[in-house]
Amino acid sequence: MKLLRIGGIRGGRPRAISEEKMIAIKKALNDGMSKARICRTFEGKRSTLIDSLNRENI
Repeated sequence: MKLLRIGGIRGGRPRAISEEKMIAIKKALNDGMSKARICRTFEGKRSTLIDSLNRENI
């Protein structure tokens, strides 16, 4: 595992929200869109969105 991390490979479960989608979500939040609307637009669960935003320190 340690050698994989050094090589830039992370183990574990993949993120529920991709980087591209997270960028779009951050932009939507900055533009004033509600979290409920973001969940409907990006077809995700509110709890997943909140967990992902917490991971990003938003």
